[in-house]
Amino acid sequence: MQKRVGYASRVSEEEMKKQLVSRPATYMVGELDTLPIAGFDSSCPAMAQGVNRLVRGKSYTDYIRQNYGAQHPFTIIPLCGHNARCMFTSDTALPVLFPKQ
Repeated sequence: MQKRVGYASRVSEEEMKKQLVSRPATYMVGELDTLPIAGFDSSCPAMAQGVNRLVRGKSYTDYIRQNYGAQHPFTIIPLCGHNARCMFTSDTALPVLFPKQ
């Protein structure tokens, strides 16, 4: 947060936290997104966040819920790895992204 640039540098840290919680967001991770492929960051700081994208996604969502009170939906998409087509066309994702009114 100390070296923010662009838009982020013009908004206070407190305002950014408020926006994080108040804006609509949906978090989805693939059940099989557990392999270090497709540009996976294996640096020490990244690995401290979790051993794979599935764990990192769950950890991040837990963190913002516990520390900021966010209530964004978190969904694990069955049988998908790190693959946007699989994720966004799955029977699990469609009702999360486009709920019936």
